[in-house]
Amino acid sequence: MRYLTALTISLICFHTSVVAAEKKSPADAYTQRIGAIVNRLIDSELPKLPDLRNAFSVKLRYHVAPSSRVQRIEIISAQPDRSAANTIARLIRSTTFPPFPKDLLQQADDIVGELEWKWIPQKAEAGQPQAFLRVAIHPEPHSCVLAIVAIDGKSLPSPMKQASLSAGRHHLSIRVWTGDAQNKVVHADAPLEESFKPHHYWIDGEMSQSGLFKLVLEDEDERPSNIKHHPKTK
Repeated sequence: MRYLTALTISLICFHTSVVAAEKKSPADAYTQRIGAIVNRLIDSELPKLPDLRNAFSVKLRYHVAPSSRVQRIEIISAQPDRSAANTIARLIRSTTFPPFPKDLLQQADDIVGELEWKWIPQKAEAGQPQAFLRVAIHPEPHSCVLAIVAIDGKSLPSPMKQASLSAGRHHLSIRVWTGDAQNKVVHADAPLEESFKPHHYWIDGEMSQSGLFKLVLEDEDERPSNIKHHPKTK
């Protein structure tokens, strides 16, 4: 059994677009930082909580005080009901965020973050085993950002951080955004074709010094017991 599957693709082969990134203010940088923490929190808790396994769509606004605690959370929208939104709100409220940087303490009494999360599981025949896929979330501004944009040739309504699908062979399109030292962002769609078991999978990526991008697929259910974390990537 394979523990990791690595697919190497040259970004030169993709159609790409380049957008100049503006230098972030202290407030914007902190907002991005706490947003990455919230994303990782939901990403790690999603497989554990029944309320977050069915299809849902939520949009929340949360206010973080200089004390690093959440002051209040507003549920802006929730579909099909508020169950998932309430669960996510509890997760965010229980989180202690990093303290405000010194330059931010002089500018703001609180920082407002927004979360918009959609989860649409793929339909499967009744009783058919399911594979659960998640893509990595990185807080660093110049590391790669991943999202699933298509499954078996069918585009998803919006880029997704997780998906479930029937066990078997599937073709996925993974959209990859990467940053560089010149503050430029490049995005491209990378193909991933693999046979999936009814396991939990983790998808990550890294860029080599030679300019090749590598997708790394990890079967979390087959991870050796002596390995506690996901593979390190650049």
